[in-house]
Amino acid sequence: MYLATHVFHLRTERRSPKRHGKNMLLPSPAKEQEQSEEVEAVTGGVTPHEVDNRKPPKLWLAVVMLLAATIGIAWNSELLVGAIKPVTEQLGWSPVFIGLVIIPIVGNAAEHSSALFIALRDHVDLSMAIAAGSSIQVATFVAPLLVLVSHFFPASLDLVFQPLELAILGLATILFPLVTLDGESTWLEGVQLVAVYVMACVVFFFVPG
Repeated sequence: MYLATHVFHLRTERRSPKRHGKNMLLPSPAKEQEQSEEVEAVTGGVTPHEVDNRKPPKLWLAVVMLLAATIGIAWNSELLVGAIKPVTEQLGWSPVFIGLVIIPIVGNAAEHSSALFIALRDHVDLSMAIAAGSSIQVATFVAPLLVLVSHFFPASLDLVFQPLELAILGLATILFPLVTLDGESTWLEGVQLVAVYVMACVVFFFVPG
């Protein structure tokens, strides 16, 4: 982080206020051409008029596909949860580290790849919305729902967190608005966020089960 900070301040060209005048609000022909090429790459060269004229999929087929995907995800989740105990015994990892680091990485692989793919197309706002939306959904809907549903099973859940977990959760909550509210991003901010995540992973790795 120390070296990255020096490289950022010495070699990164900062934006000039003169370049952010009224002329910068008007897209250049090259920018318009680039945006049209991105749209064609995403839509496969299909115009919006052609998209509107397409027949929507049948309702029963969409429901069957959604049901099959849900069953497959539930089965894979059951296999993943069943493999936690053997992994903890063989590798010596704590269940805290597996539950807070390994399983989120594996379980959100599709979401992470989507966010990275969208960010590479210079749509960082949509990429951040995907990441923030997932976190908000888990915190405000999934976790309370699991607590309510767990009362119908022998092992009940609660929303009581340990001090270390609360500290990491509070730090992530504070960092997100600090990074996003200024409306711009740099590679140094990305390196700093990755460094914070790595430090949290190291802490959770040494937390006893």
